[in-house]
Amino acid sequence: MDSDLFITFVLHHRGKFLRDGKGVLIYDNEEIDVWEDVDPDNAAPWLERDLAKQHGYRDFKEVWWHNKQFNLEKGLRLLKEDADVRDMCMIARQFYYEAYIYFEHQVDVPVFSKTAQAKRV
Repeated sequence: MDSDLFITFVLHHRGKFLRDGKGVLIYDNEEIDVWEDVDPDNAAPWLERDLAKQHGYRDFKEVWWHNKQFNLEKGLRLLKEDADVRDMCMIARQFYYEAYIYFEHQVDVPVFSKTAQAKRV
């Protein structure tokens, strides 16, 4: 396949969705990783979920992509089905062949052993 058709996945993770002081939706305190040369013909919802697992997420709420034609709030789209991936890759071609993916993850609740709990008392 022609490398001009490959997509770059820009993965935003370890952050959280919140509103800034002006009420604008942002993804705050994030880390960003980049996966280059993703063949859109081989991209599927399971690929994004595998990416989440590779970043240490066992449980996550959702995977979203940002339709860059809109601001973050209006442009967030759920990434669940093949049609979602096709739409994401089509829009990415209009924006420097980059697809922006956001992970909405569960916050891990620490589990303390009985020994650790005894020391905390």
